[in-house]
Amino acid sequence: MKATSLQEQQNVKHYLEQEEAKGNVKDINSYYIVNEMAVTATKEVAEKVASFAEVEKVLPNETRQLFTTKTKNAVTPKSEIANVEWNVARVKAPDVWAMGIDGAGTVVASIDTGVQWDHPALKEKYRGYNSSTGQADHDFSWFDATAGQATPYDDLGHGTHVTGTMVGSETNGSKQVGVAPGAKFISVKAFAANGGTDVDLLEAAQWIL
Repeated sequence: MKATSLQEQQNVKHYLEQEEAKGNVKDINSYYIVNEMAVTATKEVAEKVASFAEVEKVLPNETRQLFTTKTKNAVTPKSEIANVEWNVARVKAPDVWAMGIDGAGTVVASIDTGVQWDHPALKEKYRGYNSSTGQADHDFSWFDATAGQATPYDDLGHGTHVTGTMVGSETNGSKQVGVAPGAKFISVKAFAANGGTDVDLLEAAQWIL
């Protein structure tokens, strides 16, 4: 993927660098994960780039939103299995656990609003946490595409909730809130209060890869 993007983007990149020297372009970034480039440029430069034979299309860097569904007067169903949340039971996760498959040995990733990594239901599942030393190393387990913060955080709560649905459980095993409680997790923040841009989402996915 890297070799393909290097080869196929070289002419466009050379042109953009020339225009950058003239002040018509800034913030040139390449994404091998989808063989795309992101750039801030004048309308004239964008039209020229669109004329290159190897360029399929030129798109704006749009901002995507996370939507939550709320049902008026909703009643939370009761789980038929003790200590297992109703939604986890609904997808029959306990049946898979009974076969010896609970996510152990795997790492799952979220692209969301971040994560409160030391939440009691998540701390032991965070790949960057060493339970024997009580220390956390966030390198390769956390990435913030929005603000570049080195320590995991979740200023909106959505990502922490979703991560809980992925891997969460009480430390004593008394409450299973995630479908894969044996898995470890890593996290990417690509959504801020105003949403997540296409570029942030590309950076997030490429970091995970």
